[in-house]
Amino acid sequence: MSLAVASRLAVFLAGYLAVTGVGFSDGRRPVPPLSESVVLDLPARWDASWYIGLASGGYRWDGRAGRFENIAFFPAYPGLVGAVARALGVEAPIAWDWVGVAVSTAALGVALWLLVGFPAIAGQDRPRDRAWLLLAYPFAIFFGLPYTESLYLAASLAAFACFERRQDTASLVAGVVAGLTRPTGVTLSLALAVLALRRLKTSPEWRQPARVATTAAAAAGPLLGAGVYSLFIFGLTGHPLTWAGVQAGWGRATVNPVTALLGPLGSALAHPWHAVSTVPHDVLNLAAAVAFVAAIVPVTRRLGPAYGLVVASGVLMPLAGGGVASTGRYTAVLFPVFLWLPTALTPAAMRAVLAVFVVLQVVAAALFFTWRPLY
Repeated sequence: MSLAVASRLAVFLAGYLAVTGVGFSDGRRPVPPLSESVVLDLPARWDASWYIGLASGGYRWDGRAGRFENIAFFPAYPGLVGAVARALGVEAPIAWDWVGVAVSTAALGVALWLLVGFPAIAGQDRPRDRAWLLLAYPFAIFFGLPYTESLYLAASLAAFACFERRQDTASLVAGVVAGLTRPTGVTLSLALAVLALRRLKTSPEWRQPARVATTAAAAAGPLLGAGVYSLFIFGLTGHPLTWAGVQAGWGRATVNPVTALLGPLGSALAHPWHAVSTVPHDVLNLAAAVAFVAAIVPVTRRLGPAYGLVVASGVLMPLAGGGVASTGRYTAVLFPVFLWLPTALTPAAMRAVLAVFVVLQVVAAALFFTWRPLY
């Protein structure tokens, strides 16, 4: 937990230095601050207002799917923040944001513990390198903010770690939480189903009806979580998938993921300096998308098809749902890459990758906290 806290403090320090040293885009910010204190106001950026608004005020629906609607955001994280804030008697708006920071940081601590302690991978003798790579990853800035990344990462890791240890009840609970945290959570059931089939194939004692049922239930956990939220949305709007339809309010539309990746990549390679100088956020997200697509095959070879599927679905689904925007956030929670990467790097290469990651994370923090796009 100390590592989670220390790393988040470093991110906020980078944000503070960016705000005071660089300033906001065009010398102004798009929304009024929640606090006149630069430090206290740091978490109040971008989508944090949606999550905190949900935590404090709940869902609303006015029947107009083409507009911004908060039903696009899944309930587990804002529900947890709301429960903690009310238990503490929090009232000030900026204090709600800091409760969100505390919840995210605590979830990050759990995620790091699960990542380091994940079932052993043959040939890997430096499990703590997993944590260092995760914390240094450029888009790891979101792990300490009022966003869903930390909770989703912790729930995903718990679902898979418990399944590997054949703790099916715990895996089921964690999977439900993951499915209630983000729309992409439902894809985890596909990967868990692959693990379930492997278990049934290699362990005859698990083919008894009762054990088959618990295995199937654990694999279905993320799908069940998404289903519970869809039932709630059905009661609210009359259609169970309205939460997906309202994505159009953010300008997102279903596209070919290959085209969504190769189009921006071709433009960036043709005019690299123009891309870096005018749309650095797109370059960062594009680099994340390319790197994680490239990691699908080696992750599959090293960890197995289930974990390759986690990476493939985790990066291709966001690409199909709106292109490279926000790909960095979505890739930050794809834990199989952080399990595999230490096995592929020498100690010297590890240090080089960490150095590059840290520099890019400072850039990402500067963009985010000064209200420049990062998504």
